[in-house]
Amino acid sequence: MEDYKNELSQWISLSARYSPKKGDLEFIKNILENKQSRHISSIDELKNPQFLEELLDQDVIVQTVLESTQSLTISLELYFYIITRRALLNEGIDNRPLADYIASILLRKTRTGAAFNNELNQGKTFFYLTDYLTKIALSSDEEAFYLRVRLGNQTLYLTGLFENHLRARTERRAAPTLEFFEQVGEAQYSQIKSHPLADALSLKDVFGTLGNSFTNVRKALNHMSERLINLGDPFLGND
Repeated sequence: MEDYKNELSQWISLSARYSPKKGDLEFIKNILENKQSRHISSIDELKNPQFLEELLDQDVIVQTVLESTQSLTISLELYFYIITRRALLNEGIDNRPLADYIASILLRKTRTGAAFNNELNQGKTFFYLTDYLTKIALSSDEEAFYLRVRLGNQTLYLTGLFENHLRARTERRAAPTLEFFEQVGEAQYSQIKSHPLADALSLKDVFGTLGNSFTNVRKALNHMSERLINLGDPFLGND
């Protein structure tokens, strides 16, 4: 749990807007110079977060990332932010911190190499919802907050990126429905959005949006995953 607390406290530091990598700034500079004939004297010009976030919304940047047929020379932080931000905008959700936060979830899942990796799983890739909810009920207020964050993130990840897998499992073996997982995820974010720790972590607005608009965010991720992301089957080896 301590590792998870530390990771959550660092979500802003993973932001491509606030902590851009040199290679990412070079990538943006090259696009602006080659496709817009804009002269950028130094990548230092691009380090201002407000200026950078406006650039990252420009179609020329987004289309270069989405439509590239070659390997992109950008970080996963920037890639996940750009595709998440555009997916949310397409669903009518204009919330940059939310895009940062979801990008940090995708980055963590990519780096762990498994869809779900926590102490309840014991190395397996499918988490047990009943056990998780029981643990939340028996935890202290602070521990329950972090467990709810984790459960909310996991259900968002699962319903957002593996919609078809969920629906197929429901049809095959009467497993919990997509809508059930949505309700669970939405409930977690609704429970924690007003918690003092959410405010301390600068996540009150993010959790509020997820608590109020979970389904819309999930649909945005569904559309994104259908086109751009393949992270395998989160249930592999558990059928």
